[in-house]
Amino acid sequence: MDNFKNLMIFASLALTPIAIAQNAVFEEVTVTAQKRVSTVMDTAAAIAAISGDDLQERGIRNISDLDQLSPDLVIGGEGASRKGIRIRGIGTYGFDIGADPSVAIVIDGVAQPRVSTSMHSFSDLERLEILKGPQGAIYGVNALGGIVNLVTKKPSGEQTGKVSLKAGDNGDQSLALMFETNITNSVSARFTLSESQEDGTSFEETTGRDNGVHYNSFRAAFYGLTDSGIDWNASLSHSKSNQDAIVMEQKFICNSQNPASHFLPMFSAGTPAAVCSSLAAASSQNTYGVTNQTNATVISSYKSEDSQALSTPGYNFSEGMTAALNLSKDYDDFSVTAILGANKVNSGELRDFDATSLAGLTQSHDSSTNTTTLEIRIDSDDSIKYPWSVGLYGARDQGYRSDNFTSFPLSVQNVLFGASANATAYNIANGFSTIDGTTGVITNGASALNPTGANYATILAGLNTCVTDANCQAYVTGGAKPIARGALKIVDQDVANFTAAMLGSFENIARVGLKTQSTAIFANVKIPLNDNLELFIGGRYSIHDKPYTYSGTTSNSRVPLVVAPYATNAGTTAKEFDPKVTLEYTLDDSLTWLTYSTAYKSGGPAFAKWNAADAEKPYNMEEVEMIEAGYKTSLNGGSSQLEITGYQYDYTDNQQLLVCVNAAGSPTGCVVTGDATIQGIDLTYRTYLSDSTSLGGTIAFVDATWDRFCDTAAQQATASNPCGIDRKGQTLPFSAENNLSAYIQKVRNFDEGELTLTASVTYKDEYSVTLGKWDGLTTVKDLTKLNLSAELLTQNGWNISAVCTNCTDEVYLANGLLGVRAQGGGFRYANAEGRRIGLTLGTEF
Repeated sequence: MDNFKNLMIFASLALTPIAIAQNAVFEEVTVTAQKRVSTVMDTAAAIAAISGDDLQERGIRNISDLDQLSPDLVIGGEGASRKGIRIRGIGTYGFDIGADPSVAIVIDGVAQPRVSTSMHSFSDLERLEILKGPQGAIYGVNALGGIVNLVTKKPSGEQTGKVSLKAGDNGDQSLALMFETNITNSVSARFTLSESQEDGTSFEETTGRDNGVHYNSFRAAFYGLTDSGIDWNASLSHSKSNQDAIVMEQKFICNSQNPASHFLPMFSAGTPAAVCSSLAAASSQNTYGVTNQTNATVISSYKSEDSQALSTPGYNFSEGMTAALNLSKDYDDFSVTAILGANKVNSGELRDFDATSLAGLTQSHDSSTNTTTLEIRIDSDDSIKYPWSVGLYGARDQGYRSDNFTSFPLSVQNVLFGASANATAYNIANGFSTIDGTTGVITNGASALNPTGANYATILAGLNTCVTDANCQAYVTGGAKPIARGALKIVDQDVANFTAAMLGSFENIARVGLKTQSTAIFANVKIPLNDNLELFIGGRYSIHDKPYTYSGTTSNSRVPLVVAPYATNAGTTAKEFDPKVTLEYTLDDSLTWLTYSTAYKSGGPAFAKWNAADAEKPYNMEEVEMIEAGYKTSLNGGSSQLEITGYQYDYTDNQQLLVCVNAAGSPTGCVVTGDATIQGIDLTYRTYLSDSTSLGGTIAFVDATWDRFCDTAAQQATASNPCGIDRKGQTLPFSAENNLSAYIQKVRNFDEGELTLTASVTYKDEYSVTLGKWDGLTTVKDLTKLNLSAELLTQNGWNISAVCTNCTDEVYLANGLLGVRAQGGGFRYANAEGRRIGLTLGTEF
């Protein structure tokens, strides 16, 4: 909090309504996020907007940098393709095909079905808008937290071009090209191409591969006007990002409730994975055990936060292809708009799940989706007494995602469910071990054999005899209390499982197929009550149908995860009406409003389900209800602007993607839902100190607290404790209470051109990157980032800019995963980007 106190002193200067300048005024920024052309100060909503040129001036490269513009916006997630956006605490972590975004990204009027394809670059933008709060009445499903609206630059009808080159530290390199021309007298086109790469935040030590993102994109945009007066524009785009490695760090916190595993799904006894000298008490919470600092795996993992030795470096890619067509025609008192969008996304990854050099567990996926959307809207002319809009919307989203979990000889799965289970069957069948029929405790005799390399051939021969004689009891798992597999006897598959457990691997694949269809009708009207008071009434009725198929296959049946292959189907249907009612009061240069609105996000199939019964249980849809009051005004003839917003959200069935343990004792994906209340206040102030110097900033206070959340993932429910861990009263993940962004900008004109200098600072006091807050492990505290930029526009058309982001090189968590304690516990994490410095040179031609 010390940093916050210091920053408040600075912010008080930025947010004190003073204005020394006599002539400088803020340009009106046009916004269209509410599907009508307006300006920021004339829009009765909490909205932040910035031009594409200003984005470049301030070094805001992609969505991850948007906290400079909106401090209550947070980006979290693992790797380039698993990121999610949260605004005012609203948002969830979901990366699988069945998980919808909580904050919609809209590009040129088309909502994007997958957030990952829109994260990487802000090249060639006309402007960017962040519309906060639930927007169900405007955009329907998946707009609970708000809208990030990207508007690309359109062809201007001139023949021109631009090229820019960038180089920076950490291997940062990029090239951007733009060319614009007239194709015919009535059709113009704009082509953009960009490519970038950087070395990332970490590298895999064995191969030397880093987790930097290699990104390239191409876009062609066309604009025209037909003889009949139809204004149209169309675009085609392709983008792709690649990472040559996915590198996570491991923290051995020794909180396992299972002595057979000291972290994640790794077997501990007698292997290099015995990383703990002692474990925390099984009944304790947020308590460290004692780490074995002499263990080779611990030493290797802790020697650097910038690298990690892994059993596989992994990879990640995401590819998006988009086509859009926008048609509009003006009539006497109204206009008709049609927007058609088509989007295809392919993605894939391979990651070392245990994040060590041990042969434990890997997870990979491949996915492909196709989405088409159509919106037809009729808007009245704004000059009529009761301006109105009405429209229809339809969307289809179909595709698949396949996740492969492969376990190796040092994993709990291979050791306990494969090797030990069959060694137990061998020992008991041959009288080398006995099992108590009442307690289930096994007693090993002197001749009992453990499943080691030296004993492999002997146990294998004994198991083959069991198959021939057909008289050996089969077991699900070995250990102190082996579990018998009913009346089943050892068969050839058990022998194959033993060999795979000792020498090979188990592969388990969960595949989801999706065919979502969404339709909606929406309308709104603005009713003047008197000269200064207007009432906006809008609503949207949506039907969101999400049928899905689910299947599980395995290389080795009769052992978890997929004990037996299955295929099933299920689905969800949501029928929802989302209203929006706003009372607007205008007086001179001020605007006051009061809004009630709602939005929802559909339920769906959970991630990584290993049997039909679990796969057939979709999770609940998510809903948000908001009341917001706000005030905006321009002061001192437009040289200062003030915005104040207060809000309260009722957040129902917030979806948290977690790792649980199913009835068979296997780790599985699960979505646990809970209710929360979110309250907050935003204060934004911008002013000119002189004709060439401006400063401003936003202070955002967010109180996001669980009203109900039974964490049955961190602690399994029992008859005496059906709630697991009760998180009522705790703060939602990725939600800081005190947030700040502030900037100061100086523009100087001289004979050679125009120089713009910008300094900005962002601050968050404290938040957790996981559901369960653990001080010193999962928390980010007093995060202060300083950003500097300088841009020179010369008289002869050259653009030279230098940017430094996170200049003080703050090290903080980008994400984290607390392992299920019953499966070994532990904490896997990755840090966010440190300091980045770059120089860009561009020119028009």
